[in-house]
Amino acid sequence: MRKDLSEFELFFLTTKDYQDTMTLLHHLPSRIPLCQAAGQITTRSLGEPFEQDIRECLASGVSVGARHKVTQMLVGVVLNKTFNLEVLGKISSMDNLSALYRVLEKLYDGVTVFEEIDAHRMLYLIFLCVHEDVGNRGLGGRLLQKTVSLGAERGYQAVILEAANSLTAKICTRLEFETLKTLDLTTLYDYLGLENSITSGETDFKLMLKRLPNNIKTVKC
Repeated sequence: MRKDLSEFELFFLTTKDYQDTMTLLHHLPSRIPLCQAAGQITTRSLGEPFEQDIRECLASGVSVGARHKVTQMLVGVVLNKTFNLEVLGKISSMDNLSALYRVLEKLYDGVTVFEEIDAHRMLYLIFLCVHEDVGNRGLGGRLLQKTVSLGAERGYQAVILEAANSLTAKICTRLEFETLKTLDLTTLYDYLGLENSITSGETDFKLMLKRLPNNIKTVKC
């Protein structure tokens, strides 16, 4: 059954939405099994690359928010930007990276999809977050669908993302994303400096991609 999302409206995020976005994302790390195991459960603990990603996504023109029509409260975001493999490589070599960013070097190593698709023609979904008060309403899936439609509309060849938990991976699979690579995080405990074990059933960290058609009509928020 299609869930009723009529009380929410989607809109394009801008840099003016930075504070509201950071407020919404405050508890995001605590929902990511890798961050839990690393003891890095605040946005501050994710360091400079996290804040840089947020600012770039808000300035990209391809990030979308969802707000409650009555309260105007920001209750969901999908933060996107054009993929840049060179920048990703530079981030992976930085000192004092959080576990969430350190794992990217291992995740992208050996991936060959960039030989088929120009990395700069990929829409990179960085973070998808929905307020806990509106969880299980289907809003996360709606925001992900919007990213797919927006990517096709803007001429991107694919949407690429890292699925850091099983829920995200499940939603992506339902939308016909393919899994390019899966890391078993239990094999990286020493490399990532994890303080605790990762929750059972949440040890897979996936790189996922959806190839896009090029004949999608303009989709408004």
